[in-house]
Amino acid sequence: GVTGTDVVAKAAPDGYTILASGSLASAHALSASLPYSTLDDFLPLIPLGLQPLVAVTGPDNGINSLSELVARAKANAGKLNFASTSLGTSTHLSGELFKKMAGLEITTVHYRGSAPALNDMLSGSIDMIFDNIPSIIGQARAGTVRPLAVTSLMRSPVAPEIPALSEFLPGFDVVSWTCLAAPANLPPGMLQRMNQWTKRALESEVLIRGYRDLGAEPWYTSPEEILAYRAAQEARLAPLIRSSGARVE
Repeated sequence: GVTGTDVVAKAAPDGYTILASGSLASAHALSASLPYSTLDDFLPLIPLGLQPLVAVTGPDNGINSLSELVARAKANAGKLNFASTSLGTSTHLSGELFKKMAGLEITTVHYRGSAPALNDMLSGSIDMIFDNIPSIIGQARAGTVRPLAVTSLMRSPVAPEIPALSEFLPGFDVVSWTCLAAPANLPPGMLQRMNQWTKRALESEVLIRGYRDLGAEPWYTSPEEILAYRAAQEARLAPLIRSSGARVE
């Protein structure tokens, strides 16, 4: 996403070139050589939605719940692993935070995408994956994979039968979030109009239904509040990225 993000950072602030991104809070922790500043070169307009992930395991490894996975990991320190399907994103950081909060020694295995990681989990060489609900819920319900927990504070209305990870680790909360951002110095009047248009779209019954079909929730807040949210996410996730050793150069 660096190339596209850089295009928006250097575009004229005229409202015609905008960015939809979910990585503004993690980019600088992953790379010290970005050609832009996610804080100074962008004006976050409005968030678009929140989506939890699902922790899943293979169907034939004898692990039927998150508690059983934790017990096996503690009894076999360093021998279990989880697949990170995209470096520095919520699919990666969910696993890193889970390891930290549960006090587990689990090896992180990095993949380029969820398909090869899923194949390896089904073959038994990967023990656990955190994946987005739309990508995995069909296979979970078909029994191809076994769902263990969702990563949001509360259970997902799309899959209320799957417990929230916070039920095992209080305070655990990692969601995939996306916001619209424009080049810095966007005129205030244009910012206000774009904010109003996006709010109107997020209140549409058709859009809300489409979001929820994907396991997501529309999320409206002010530009000031999304700035504060981004800063809070960066403060929470950047140390986690650094401690994991993940880097993109």
